[in-house]
Amino acid sequence: MDSPRHSTYVPVVALLLALAFLSGLIVLASPGLRIPEPAFISTVSARLQQMGYRQAVATGVIGLLLLALIGYFVRRVLRSWLAKRQKAREAEIQPETLVLAYRHKLMAQLSQLKVMDVADSFDLETSYIPLRVRVEEGGEAVSSSGYSPQVKGEGRVMSLREALARFRHLALLGEPGAGKTTLLRHLAFQAAASASRREETEERDLPDFPVLISLSHFAAAASQTSLLDFIIREIDAFYGSPALRSYLEERLEEGSVLLLLDGLDGTNIGHPQEAEATYRRVVGQINVLTARYPRVPVVVTSRWAGWKGLLASSFRTLEILELEEDDVQRFLVKWFGRNSERARELQRIISRDHWVRALVANPLLLSLVAFVFEQDGELPEGRAGLYKRGTELLLEKWETHRGRKRVSRFTAEHQRELLEEVALHFHLRRLLCFPEDDLSGITAGCLSAVGLPTDWVPNALGRLGDQYGLLKEWAPGWYGFPHLTWQEYFAAVAIGKRGQLELALEGVPDPWWEGTILFLAGMLDDATPLLEGIMSREDDIFRSNLMLAGRCLANKPRLKRTELRESIIAQLQELVEGKVHLPLRQQAIRVLAKIDDPSITAYFQSLVTTGKVDSTVHRWVTAALASLGDESTITDLVALLSDQEIDFAVRANIAAALGSLGNQSLIPQFLDLLSDEEVDYRVRMAVAEALGVLGARSESGRKDESVVPQLLRLLPNEKVDYRVRVRVAEALSVLGACSKRGRRDGAITSKLLRLLRNEKVDYSVRMAVAETLGASGDASISNQLLAILLKKKIDPDVRASIAGALGPLGDKSVIPQLLRLLPNEKIDPSIRWKIVDSLTVLGAMDDEATAPELLSLLSNEKVDSSVRVTVAEAMGEKTVTPHLPTPIPVGREAAEVLRSLGDRSKVSQFLTLLSDRKLDRSVRLKIVEALGDLGDDRSTAEGLATLLDDEELGPDVYRALYRVSQRIGVRVFARNGGGYELR
Repeated sequence: MDSPRHSTYVPVVALLLALAFLSGLIVLASPGLRIPEPAFISTVSARLQQMGYRQAVATGVIGLLLLALIGYFVRRVLRSWLAKRQKAREAEIQPETLVLAYRHKLMAQLSQLKVMDVADSFDLETSYIPLRVRVEEGGEAVSSSGYSPQVKGEGRVMSLREALARFRHLALLGEPGAGKTTLLRHLAFQAAASASRREETEERDLPDFPVLISLSHFAAAASQTSLLDFIIREIDAFYGSPALRSYLEERLEEGSVLLLLDGLDGTNIGHPQEAEATYRRVVGQINVLTARYPRVPVVVTSRWAGWKGLLASSFRTLEILELEEDDVQRFLVKWFGRNSERARELQRIISRDHWVRALVANPLLLSLVAFVFEQDGELPEGRAGLYKRGTELLLEKWETHRGRKRVSRFTAEHQRELLEEVALHFHLRRLLCFPEDDLSGITAGCLSAVGLPTDWVPNALGRLGDQYGLLKEWAPGWYGFPHLTWQEYFAAVAIGKRGQLELALEGVPDPWWEGTILFLAGMLDDATPLLEGIMSREDDIFRSNLMLAGRCLANKPRLKRTELRESIIAQLQELVEGKVHLPLRQQAIRVLAKIDDPSITAYFQSLVTTGKVDSTVHRWVTAALASLGDESTITDLVALLSDQEIDFAVRANIAAALGSLGNQSLIPQFLDLLSDEEVDYRVRMAVAEALGVLGARSESGRKDESVVPQLLRLLPNEKVDYRVRVRVAEALSVLGACSKRGRRDGAITSKLLRLLRNEKVDYSVRMAVAETLGASGDASISNQLLAILLKKKIDPDVRASIAGALGPLGDKSVIPQLLRLLPNEKIDPSIRWKIVDSLTVLGAMDDEATAPELLSLLSNEKVDSSVRVTVAEAMGEKTVTPHLPTPIPVGREAAEVLRSLGDRSKVSQFLTLLSDRKLDRSVRLKIVEALGDLGDDRSTAEGLATLLDDEELGPDVYRALYRVSQRIGVRVFARNGGGYELR
């Protein structure tokens, strides 16, 4: 690419050369002309007078043509010469130099965080509030607000960076405004900053070449463009040099690029069929890229409403969790200032009013709350009121906020009406992004209706977009609201004004219409007709209508028929205690918790203390009660922990629920309980686990390291039940006990190593200690662990844990020694299985240097068959099959299922296998899980529906069927005579 300096003087040089050449031609055109140089101009003038008018004009025209022709060729020659010089210079520059410049430019672009268009920018590095994500250990993440009965457990909470360290490919899901885009921006900034500063800290876990791509922009690109070509083109355009292309491809091969793909839901561009095709094209390109470069860490974001689960099976789905109380406090300090009385007053309102607490758990709504409260000193009632006031402030006070007064015939009221018309028009057509031509047509109609000229369209759209930020150009020629919630809000306002509730009710219980219906419930003078309309429709097996009505109650609607509210709550409570699938009971608990009524708190309290529900449901109820309760409720729950008359399972659930609150004031009481031998050991196990969760969540955002020394003292104490100490060791792992403020803590590591060597300490405790050391990431202890592993007198289970811990430490120097241990028949197979796990984590299974040794092991009949199976599965079927002289003894069906995950062509075979009741239950469950991930047609849903009443598979089939039905847009109803039908 030519530099700007070169492109400026090339035409000038070409013109001067051409003029000189033309002047020479004119002189040569006069035979016998011999003049001295000073008399050149006068001689030319005299000569022109002799030539006559026509001849002079003809000569001039020919001269101009010659001038243009000569200038063109001279300019081409010069440009070619300068381009070669530029390429030669770039070739001399080391790629690392170009990458360093790229990082600095990316950091400058990402460094400022703007949360509301009228607010000052924040420094991203210092002001960002870290978000947490939840991953299901055995399945997909679950939306905390939407109806998602696929949940199978609470899952593990971690940071996005921790998730990347465990799972290379992530699908990050969240509600509108949950902070997905900002999270990616912050991650990209961290990766670039840590590489540029060469920090020797934990931040080195991120690749140093971050690439942030908007998938909506890619979706708008030509359909034949591959994602790789688009990424390279975007980098070229961003940095301004094509020299990075080959370097980038090399980095992709080695997996040292961090690929961040934002807004998969935003690829639904165009009319429904076009949007579906575009979405699938983008998903296909992502799957192709990740298959081509499997080592590259990839994060894809999507809203729940636009998630279809079509990414490759290598992607692990996570949910962005809501903000917690300490997150909100830190945000308000950054917004208002540490000593602001207004910030303290808003914090008092949040702690007093549960409905406000529910709002500020969402980053977008938190910024809207802060913005409105900063302007007014008070908050309107409900979410709909907050959006209404926010809109007024954005439209009416934007320029006043900057010290300017706007006078225009295109008033704030006109702008609101335009936004309402646009939102409803495109929401009815199920479009998140809409064409510029259609938008301009609607805008022209609105302007004409109020007597304004249609040539004001660009000005009107520019004001709503550039000034107020209420419309956004997602891709060239495609517009949309900045968040889906704004479109839902304005569509709800339009429906409410028209009194056309049937427009929304026709979409019940479609997730696309849920947000609009929730806004309607909060803004109508009487929401009774809306809720009656929802409840009057036939409900499906997921009780979608009832759940939607319950979420409407959470918006505190005005109801003239108060018994309707009581009826909805009663039906939800019947589900909690009824004999229905567990996912449905869990969702009923979640919806009840959002309604936030004193009667519901009392209901949960009765379930916690009376034990009327099974242990799983009891755990969910207890967690809901802890999240709802005030200080007195929490105090009462803590008191129950030491009450020996209460069943231990009830108390264990209470401890887990209290730990999830992140209330640091509970730590001293939990430590006392942990040492109290009179408290049932199972309760103390739950308390130890809760301490790990509590310590990992402090107000400063750092882990509470003050808990670590007290927990360490318990580990070698033989008076404390060994099972409790196992949980203590696990808590230390969660707390990052081997690090102190991001640095390795050698003293704690040494203590844990001594415990590991001490054969007097219970073996199960030492196993947990080994796992804690492995989670530390301290590669310097690898050789010490390896030395302990080689000791024959060490308990085999402890040795197995040590073998498994070597992989996460990341020290590849131990690979040769581990390879030598694999064929050793004197070593227990369980230890060698763990060695294979570590070799896999360390990359040995994909390394050409180690492949021959591993393949020779597979053909060694003297090696235990189970070890060979483990190695074969780690290396992959395609790699090992040609080298196997004899079949590996492994279950045919299980192997088929495991190898086929991610292959949608096997769906029909899965359904056939499910009908075989002789098949092992664990294999059948794996098949059901795979169908939930892969199924995207009606036949899959119908096949799953026939298994809903299967006693072994029922709950898992229920989850899988829900996911498939949502993916293909059908509902499942129970027939009166038995069985189920899809509509």
